[in-house]
Amino acid sequence: MARRYVHCGVAPNPNVPAGMATVRLAVLSPRWRGPRLTLRFPPEKYYVLAGWSAVGGGAFCGLELFWTRREEGGPAVCLALGGDGGLKMALCGSGGEEPDWTRAVGYPLLALADRVIPEEVREAIGPPPPETPAPLLLS
Repeated sequence: MARRYVHCGVAPNPNVPAGMATVRLAVLSPRWRGPRLTLRFPPEKYYVLAGWSAVGGGAFCGLELFWTRREEGGPAVCLALGGDGGLKMALCGSGGEEPDWTRAVGYPLLALADRVIPEEVREAIGPPPPETPAPLLLS
């Protein structure tokens, strides 16, 4: 089976001032897509993650999460991508009130720790892919 890749870059913008050069990422699972995602960590705090587009002064856009690896043979990580403006993550209260987007933190992309991957994402992307050994180079 041919490996699939996605190219991800972030234009410099107020959300991620330095931006991020385009990188090529292997897509190792089905993708979860949605407008926003609630993350819970530590157990008593809730954060909302949303994609951000730098076009036209900035606007929310969709999210995409999938399993990838930084390098062949490395550990698999669940990666969250937003738009060309990166991601925004805002704290919200435990009562489910709307997050305070004026105090949100911007990221070009975000790797999620296993313990904070929501069940809805886990159901869509499946378990982490098995580790693959680095290729053997003979000289």
